[in-house]
Amino acid sequence: MRLSRPPKLIRYYNGAMRFISIIMQQLGTVVYLMFHRAVPLRLKVLPVLALAYVLMPRDLVPDFFFIAGFVDDVLVVYLLLALFISRAKRHLLSAGERYEPKGKTITTSYRIEDEKDNDKDDKEDTA
Repeated sequence: MRLSRPPKLIRYYNGAMRFISIIMQQLGTVVYLMFHRAVPLRLKVLPVLALAYVLMPRDLVPDFFFIAGFVDDVLVVYLLLALFISRAKRHLLSAGERYEPKGKTITTSYRIEDEKDNDKDDKEDTA
């Protein structure tokens, strides 16, 4: 029995749900940054604007256009939150704070070796 590809509507739905889950993951970071002292007040306005845009009755695309009306809401919220997070991280880093994203991270160390030093070591080994 051969399995067919899921219909386009289901694929679009899955993509939209993935996009919304990314926004939901960003909300924890947004809440953390909203209460942080190193983030200036002018940046903290961006998430408030995102919330106001969702709640406003006027949109770029009216909500009675079923899918397009909600897609523009999600897109505007995503863009404003991404802008807020990227700018706020800059302020945290410039203030000497350490930004650690939530989720799985790998801590590692590295060493820079100069290729010229390696060539000298190889020549000494062969001599």
